[in-house]
Amino acid sequence: MEDYIKQACNLDYMENTKLILDKLDSIKEELDYIKSHVVDLDVVLTRDDLEALKEAEEDFKRGKTKRLA
Repeated sequence: MEDYIKQACNLDYMENTKLILDKLDSIKEELDYIKSHVVDLDVVLTRDDLEALKEAEEDFKRGKTKRLA
């Protein structure tokens, strides 16, 4: 009887482990999808950023500023 209980517990453990691993795989797939569709805010320029960049380029052309690099 003890062997049967040990085997049953072992099967439950293995089934639960497989369910957990399957769920983790599913979560990883969802996370990968989300990551691939998230916009990196560091590379997005706002209207203010674009205007400031345009002004800086004009100032540089007029000789009001110097290139740092």
